[in-house]
Amino acid sequence: AAEARLACLLARARGKGKDPSREPMRWADLWSQNASQRRFDMRILRHGYDRALAADHAAADSAADRAAADSAAGSAIDSSAAGSAADSSAADSAADGNAAGAACEASFARLAGAAEAVARPVLDAAGLRCIREVDSVGCVTALPGGRHQPWHFDGGEAGLVNAFIPLVPVTRHNGATELRPGSHRFNDPRTVPVAPELAVGDVLLFDWLLLHRGRGNATPSSRPVA
Repeated sequence: AAEARLACLLARARGKGKDPSREPMRWADLWSQNASQRRFDMRILRHGYDRALAADHAAADSAADRAAADSAAGSAIDSSAAGSAADSSAADSAADGNAAGAACEASFARLAGAAEAVARPVLDAAGLRCIREVDSVGCVTALPGGRHQPWHFDGGEAGLVNAFIPLVPVTRHNGATELRPGSHRFNDPRTVPVAPELAVGDVLLFDWLLLHRGRGNATPSSRPVA
């Protein structure tokens, strides 16, 4: 679902005259800091997630997919009857995008619920009880050939935590996230960075204020992390 969503967003960008391989993306649902990094940050759910969303979407997935397919077919027939190939192509693209978006949101809502159940006891044990809600849910995909990110932190607000959930095994070869331990409290350049390798099903938690960077992807496959 994440790959389909990213492909749809990149196609829309190209349709607006943008070249994701040459210029950064600066949109609400698709963000890339630097084209050479070949790393795209998608926002899937803008305001966290509703716990009921997972169940609702699970029940509605098949019906939504059928409705989207029917809508796409009907639009194509109507456009063909009107003699407009361009309208038909646009209708197909929109239907595909809507179906991919709905499927992706449902999948990520379920994933976020499962991850929070694992992360919440860890955060409580660490004394971060001020964190009471999921702010947003997204996916960062490192494409093959991408370069290292520069060191950075994600915001200036204390009490927020990133939860990274690998959708494929993450290794030092395909873009593991490199961290500077303790840098959310002090920045000592002598600190030795760590880059945890993760299996599918792992959850990596780190403070928003922690210095980190995504390493480059030297493999022929994409590396998506929720």
